Amino acid sequence: MSGVYSHPLYYDIAFGWDPTREADFYCEVFKRHAGSVRRVLELGCGTRGILIELAKRGFYCVGLDISPEMAKFCARKARRLGVPVEVLRADMTDFHISGFDAAYSAINRYPHCSQTRS
Repeated sequence: MSGVYSHPLYYDIAFGWDPTREADFYCEVFKRHAGSVRRVLELGCGTRGILIELAKRGFYCVGLDISPEMAKFCARKARRLGVPVEVLRADMTDFHISGFDAAYSAINRYPHCSQTRS
C-alpha cells in the first residue's frame, strides 16, 4: 500500500469528520433491516470514526483493513479513546470471518478491490 494509506494521520485529518450522523444512519439501517444487531463488521475501516462511534454506542465492533498502517492507527485511536474495538489487517476481497449481525463498507471501496487483484 502506498500513498495516503501509508500515512494514516494525514488521512484522518483529511477525512476525519464527525461520525455522529453516519453512525445514526447505520443504527437506523440496522434497526430497520437487520433487527437486533450487536456485532458489527466494517470492511475497509481505515481510521474510521464510525466504527469507534458505533462501539461507543454499545456495539461489538470489528474493523478490517488491508493497510497495516491504517489498521494500527485505528486500533491505537480506539485505545486512546477507551473504546473497545478490534481491528484486523486483511484483504476485504479474500478473508474468512463469521459471527456478525451486520457488515458495511462506509465509502466506495470497489476501485481499491480491483487494484488488489492485479
